[in-house]
Amino acid sequence: MDNFRKWQCSVENGIEKQTEALVEEALKKGTYKKAENWLKKNRPDFSDSFMASSKEQFVVVVKVMYDDAIRKVRDKAMDQETGEK
Repeated sequence: MDNFRKWQCSVENGIEKQTEALVEEALKKGTYKKAENWLKKNRPDFSDSFMASSKEQFVVVVKVMYDDAIRKVRDKAMDQETGEK
């Protein structure tokens, strides 16, 4: 069970790192809108016959990673100054 817990922690850390990598890659697109569109375009979708198997659940995790990346891109955009005073 100790090995399983270590693996779980490793996966959780990997999810965070890969989500940040998605944000970084998206921001290379030039604008926040293009970054968000790129993330939406590349986000996986569920199949029509979703049965919630472990492999399909992994797709859910990846989809949530993209959703988290979209939120982070939006947060960065919302933190920008408007230029108006």
